[in-house]
Amino acid sequence: MNTKETQQVMENDETYVSLFEYLGKGSGGTNIGREVTAEAVKQGIDIKWRMLPKEAQKPEYTQVQLYPISFLDSYFGNNSNPELDRTPLVRRSELIKLQQQFEALELMFQDVIKKLDVPIKLDDDYDLPF
Repeated sequence: MNTKETQQVMENDETYVSLFEYLGKGSGGTNIGREVTAEAVKQGIDIKWRMLPKEAQKPEYTQVQLYPISFLDSYFGNNSNPELDRTPLVRRSELIKLQQQFEALELMFQDVIKKLDVPIKLDDDYDLPF
């Protein structure tokens, strides 16, 4: 998780995150939040709350619910409704790590090209094929 962007809540070595942080996107317009909360209550999961920053607050909500990552992993991994795809493709925190690793690899690639005996010119818009 990117601690510069979000405040982590830890309890008993368990990290609590919001659905937005976990899924990497908002769940507005769906009932996923209600469904997750209902399942957490059913399983006796301790739900935490965090105040939103002033600029993100709206009259209808000023706080977000936080769930243990282990619970969310279990919940989204055991999808009982096959018509709803709730499986996150990549957590936002993991995407940020991948981006940082990719940028570091690009720099290393540029260093290797500079050290080659044969001059190679890459266009500014050069991009990998994937």
